[in-house]
Amino acid sequence: MRRLGIVVTPYYSLFHERTIADLWYDVVVGIWQKGILEYREGWKQHCKTLRNILMIADDTTTDRINPNAPVSEEFATQYFLEEIWSAERGDYAYTYGERMRKPIDQLEEVIRILKEDMTSRRAVIEIGRPEDLRLDDPACMRLIKFDIEQKALRLNAYCVFRSWDAYKALPANLYAIALLQEYVAKELDVDVGRMSAYGIDVHIYERDLRLVKDLFETRRAKWFEEVKESE
Repeated sequence: MRRLGIVVTPYYSLFHERTIADLWYDVVVGIWQKGILEYREGWKQHCKTLRNILMIADDTTTDRINPNAPVSEEFATQYFLEEIWSAERGDYAYTYGERMRKPIDQLEEVIRILKEDMTSRRAVIEIGRPEDLRLDDPACMRLIKFDIEQKALRLNAYCVFRSWDAYKALPANLYAIALLQEYVAKELDVDVGRMSAYGIDVHIYERDLRLVKDLFETRRAKWFEEVKESE
């Protein structure tokens, strides 16, 4: 499998793949192989962590869920409908959809902004709120941004996470954002472009390390051997 670009260091990492499914695989393997084992008091367990990760997927319309991921496409679709698309939070303390749609519908606002000005840099959906600082489990995703690539007329999507469970949460999160990106692109009558996701703290919980080890250690990614040889 051709790797478009992977750099893993203690200070920053870049994962650039064609699809979201490949991106998840690379990130999880990268954390398993290169992550720093740290104890997290709030969760009473260790995590393997990489910080300052940029993830780029060129194609967000195909191969959205890796077959080795712990979530199915059916689960990810349900997650999208309940926690991203719907404005109702149900039994949850909050959902991204509620924050996106209330008190104003930010999704429809970014569509309006880009319809009026395809060059705008203001199409940003704010997820994080000041009161998050007082929550025990504040929102992990903080914002989503859309812009239109002018020459190709493609809609690119960007998201920022303060904290990210790479093994279990990342595949459903990126799948849902890809569906959101597809919806906005259709409303604007433009093609779907790239997705860029930035994770400040991306990790695998201790409770999942055995699952990751069993899944990936026996089939170590070729890219990691190449990275190791170049060090």
